[in-house]
Amino acid sequence: MAASWIGKASHENNNNLPPPYNSPNYPDWPDWQTSGSFYDDYALYNHDTLAYPWVIFFINHMVANRTDSCVGYRGGYSTSFINRPRTSRVQRYSFVVASDVQLQGQLCAFTPVEQENMLIHAVTHEYGHQRAGLTDWFWEKGADSSNYQYHQGPLPTNREDVMASPETEHELTQHPDAVFDGLEFDFSGDYATCKGNLLTNSQVH
Repeated sequence: MAASWIGKASHENNNNLPPPYNSPNYPDWPDWQTSGSFYDDYALYNHDTLAYPWVIFFINHMVANRTDSCVGYRGGYSTSFINRPRTSRVQRYSFVVASDVQLQGQLCAFTPVEQENMLIHAVTHEYGHQRAGLTDWFWEKGADSSNYQYHQGPLPTNREDVMASPETEHELTQHPDAVFDGLEFDFSGDYATCKGNLLTNSQVH
């Protein structure tokens, strides 16, 4: 098996996280492309870094996502460097816009199972960014700007790298097992595949 996977150890959910009171779009979450510091501050005050080196916040509607039609959406936001996670736990986080992912699934008339698959891909994609600095693979762009140099491994037949941006509808909705590209003999220190990057950063805690 050439493709790789990523482990996500579960921990106790915090159901008492505050809403985004200081959001300029309250009660909605702001656009992270223009309000990235808002997400920095929220994670700073709500990530228990002593107990958990990594964190994923599941949030409600982000203002830049459409709520009235079946269109593209932005499923999440994460911090990292290229091919390596942040050194400081305080600076590590992912946000997944769970309600928007579900709403788009409903607007596009996807089944509940297909909506769940969409969320699995969003979570895995964002955690890949946070955990190992995995890059987006902009497969529609030319070689010089696609990040292909970090996604050179094969994949199972008719599957797509979960870091592909965008993923096709079929990949997002029909597969609960999101996959990364990888070579059979990837090793730590190799940055040519997602699997190599995951192995390289596996000892970072």
